[in-house]
Amino acid sequence: MGFPNLKTLINALGRALSPEDACSALADWAARAFKDGNRSVFFYVPSRSNDGMLVDVTGRARNQRFVPAMDGPVGRAFSLGEVQVEGSPQDGGVTRLACPVKWRGRVMGVLCVVGRRGEDLVDNLDMVINASDLAAPVIWGLLEAERKEDRLKLERVRNASLEDLSYKRGALIALLTQLGDEVTVEGLFDRTVDGLVAMGYQVASIVSRDRRGAPIRFRRNRGSSVSAEQVDPLIQEGRGLVGRVMRYLRPYLCEDSLIDPVVVRTEEDIRSELGVPIIGPDGYPWGMLRVGKRQPRALSVEVDGEILKALGLFIAMRIERSEVVDRLERELNRNRMLHRLVMSLRGASSLEEMADVVVRELSDSMGYGVVEFFKVEEEGPVELEILASSVTPKELLGEKSREIKRRGGGLVYRILRSRRMTNHRWVGPESGHLALVDAGTRHQLDVPVFAMGQMRGVLLLESPDEPFDGSDEEFFEVLSWHLGALLEGLEHLKLLELQSLKDPLTGLWNRKYLDARLEEELTRSARSGLPVCVAMVDLNNFKGVNDTYGHETGDMVLREVARVIRESVRSSDVVVRYGGDEFVVFSPGASQAEMMGLLDRVSRALSGMILCSCVSGLSFDFGVVCLEAGECLMSAVARADAEMYNLRRSRRPNGGCDDGRM
Repeated sequence: MGFPNLKTLINALGRALSPEDACSALADWAARAFKDGNRSVFFYVPSRSNDGMLVDVTGRARNQRFVPAMDGPVGRAFSLGEVQVEGSPQDGGVTRLACPVKWRGRVMGVLCVVGRRGEDLVDNLDMVINASDLAAPVIWGLLEAERKEDRLKLERVRNASLEDLSYKRGALIALLTQLGDEVTVEGLFDRTVDGLVAMGYQVASIVSRDRRGAPIRFRRNRGSSVSAEQVDPLIQEGRGLVGRVMRYLRPYLCEDSLIDPVVVRTEEDIRSELGVPIIGPDGYPWGMLRVGKRQPRALSVEVDGEILKALGLFIAMRIERSEVVDRLERELNRNRMLHRLVMSLRGASSLEEMADVVVRELSDSMGYGVVEFFKVEEEGPVELEILASSVTPKELLGEKSREIKRRGGGLVYRILRSRRMTNHRWVGPESGHLALVDAGTRHQLDVPVFAMGQMRGVLLLESPDEPFDGSDEEFFEVLSWHLGALLEGLEHLKLLELQSLKDPLTGLWNRKYLDARLEEELTRSARSGLPVCVAMVDLNNFKGVNDTYGHETGDMVLREVARVIRESVRSSDVVVRYGGDEFVVFSPGASQAEMMGLLDRVSRALSGMILCSCVSGLSFDFGVVCLEAGECLMSAVARADAEMYNLRRSRRPNGGCDDGRM
């Protein structure tokens, strides 16, 4: 057969504008030379294929297909740089000829011819090699031209990137300077997204926490109509760009949102997106900065990522500083409120009054929605009684207390066993919470109040929104200490007041108590119309006991007399040591005749007493009067005293104690 002139190949190679064109010219020449053969030129392009692979640039569909470097004659020709023939030309089968295309010792590709006339392939091998040698320098030259053009393009891109980076760095410095003047975090967010849009980004947004431990939520967006309703579900579900960034805490670049498997498109016209985490100096993740552009592949981690990273660090430091300031301000305000609350408790004289003040101040002044104060009842089975509530009227507190007990006590009753503050960070029916009032409660804090080593009360607080944190626990622990100290002070004052109203020798009430009690009884008598009678009692010959047996025996006699009188009267009657061996007895609502009967019981009890070998059978004189309207205590006692002395004069005196009787 006649081969086409190599000049035809040379002319075709001269018209080639790319390595692919030169390869096609070589393959077309081979196709005319071997009309029954399929020709392909496999070309190795490192920038377009994986290392060790060959690319077919001259197939009929001109599609790229990859062939392993050591696969068959083509791979061997490329790897060894030598002509490879596969098949038997003598048996008429398929023969494959693979001729390397080399220039200056470098294999750039392989001319592959497949045909059934193997004798022609082998006989004209030298012509094929010559054709390959002619094509080799052309292909090499076009490759070099492409590489130079690629370098020029890369250089232009690099220069543009440097210019862009220089501009953005300058804009970043200006933006950071503006942010330094912003005093609020919300203003910081506004200026940040505005500044990013001014730097050339078509869209900019921020998601962030309010404080440590708080959930991340949508904060700001510029350049599009994206809202919290679109973004917050993605944050909660961990999806989309924000989910990816916050999960791995690394930047994520979406070069084209149309094909990116991670990004959930919230803006139809935004093709390039970059998300960078906002991370504080201690590594704590505060949120994410996001920018976007309408063109695909318009962002880079190297330039735009560094801009956002610097901004994110600045924002994190400002949020942390704001958090510290807010915490200090919150603690200061709480200390002020605590001081005001404690000052408001100064006038409280009982646990009930303290409960009213605490609930009112915490609800009205500090904004807690549900506040209740329980009294710990220790008589019989330990249980809780509501003294004050911010959500339940006073007249219904008793009924609510019984309902809580009937339904098992709820969470608050658990404190009777634990005896320590309990922070229920999430409450619901399954947790044991009793929702007797529909307040949307999700969190509950139970605070015990101790006094004299005993739990005297429980302060309950409920929140529908934010859980109670460590600062809440610290505040209410301090408040509990104050309440306990105030309650102990009230108990001590009551004890001192009680001691001041008691006779230390006999344990009976003293004259000071009598004055106060009679005033109350006179007021009650004026309303009810019941009488108020007073009896003056004076022991007979008590001076002789002191003179004969000494004051120690006399004190014993007084204590025993006090005991007998106290045990002989009713629980509602009042017995007072008026002075020396004189006693006053009054019985609220009793008539003069009933008072005489009471004294008769006392007389019989004393007459049968034997205190010692020489003192027994005590007796006394007495006088009984009923108070008249408007009469004062001293006047009534004076009349009773006169009645007593009249009675004493009417009887024959019982002199001496020869028989051992007083």
